[in-house]
Amino acid sequence: MLVLLTGGSGFIAAHILDGLVKRGIPVVTTVRSDNKAKFLAEKYPGHDLKFEIVPDVAQKDAFNNALKNHKITHILHTASPFFLNPKDPQKEILDPAINGTRGILEAAQEHGPGVEHVVITSSNAAITYYDARHKDPETVYTEKCWSNVPWEEAINNPASTYKASKQFAEEAMWNFQKEKNPKFRLTAINPPYVFGPMKHDVSAATLNTSNKIVWDIIKSSTIGKAGPTYWVDVRDVAEGHIRALERPEESANSRWYTVGGIFTPQDVLDVLNEMDEFKGKIPVGEPGSGVPLHSTIPKYDNSLTNKQSGLKYHTLEESVKDLAKQLNTLE
Repeated sequence: MLVLLTGGSGFIAAHILDGLVKRGIPVVTTVRSDNKAKFLAEKYPGHDLKFEIVPDVAQKDAFNNALKNHKITHILHTASPFFLNPKDPQKEILDPAINGTRGILEAAQEHGPGVEHVVITSSNAAITYYDARHKDPETVYTEKCWSNVPWEEAINNPASTYKASKQFAEEAMWNFQKEKNPKFRLTAINPPYVFGPMKHDVSAATLNTSNKIVWDIIKSSTIGKAGPTYWVDVRDVAEGHIRALERPEESANSRWYTVGGIFTPQDVLDVLNEMDEFKGKIPVGEPGSGVPLHSTIPKYDNSLTNKQSGLKYHTLEESVKDLAKQLNTLE
């Protein structure tokens, strides 16, 4: 097995890389610069780890050389372009997300004769509904659910653009399968907010969106009133990607909905206030008031994913504490 891991210096990908290394699996990973390659090379000396520099994953043929230069058998595609406050949502977010997904599949089809399996990081955003059902506590999300953001909404409402980009990118993956009938298997991994400790090169200024929620709670003098939503630990998402390769019969042509639970900012605050590093230094809010809110949003049922993958999930307490200890050293 030779795995191509795209975006190897990213938050989720760094944990995937760590899991592959610990299993002794050879890896080729794409990174945006020589500096990022150097950081990873120094972290895993002696491992069969090679690099391909891909400055822009949205460029046509971005992954061709990675497939041409190595005898890749499995692909884990985590790289995804993301821009804050896009001036042109279609050009900066939608097209790159869709084209990046098609690009890795086309590269595998045209230049990867030995590729057996492609796993793509999708999102909970491709599962949860856009319409009123998203606020109905009786709704139950499963692997079979699909987001339904209209294209016009995606390009005209920036608040919907990112969600739509994950929806359309994953749709592009399954449409590719229907149109091209590739010989390799396909799997989508669909996580919600991803918390947990970091293995990539990171600073307080470059925190991923999910972990920044915890950072902001630590640094804020007040606790926000944001409603409940779904979350998962990064280590479980990474493990899901690798297990998809290890369990091809279970994961082939499937969506794995990797959700660890439901959280509110108050739940995070309650965990932080159990820690000596933060107790008495941050607000307490209204302890315990987050849990009753969990029942006010749609339920989720990812039992099929859990049966196929065998995943066991970290608790919110484990995830937040492991992350917070690390955040405490970032300043």
